Amino acid sequence: MRKTKCWQIILGIFALLGISWTGTQFRNKNLSRSQKKNIAGKWKISLADCPIEKELTIHPTGEVFIDSREIKGEIVRSSKNYFLFQDHFGYRLELFRNKEGELTFFDEADDKWYQVDDI
Repeated sequence: MRKTKCWQIILGIFALLGISWTGTQFRNKNLSRSQKKNIAGKWKISLADCPIEKELTIHPTGEVFIDSREIKGEIVRSSKNYFLFQDHFGYRLELFRNKEGELTFFDEADDKWYQVDDI
């Protein structure tokens, strides 16, 4: 009876390790696919009622910089018309491209929509 419980525990641990490894591999595979489709570039972002401008940079690898300062986090979703990034605090940064090709930027931490202009 004691040997049976020991083996059940060992098999359970290996099953959990296998599931977590498979999930990590699946997430990394999806991330590498989405990185190929990132909206990449450098833009000026500003609020309509504020003269202060910031610089937003998204590298093709998915790194995000605001005013040359890297924002730590991860890509949640990415395509040629939409980019969703979640920072290490859990806030979302979203970049949208409409049908006319114009971009808008939303920063959940500030809860503000920014106007996006090419540099």
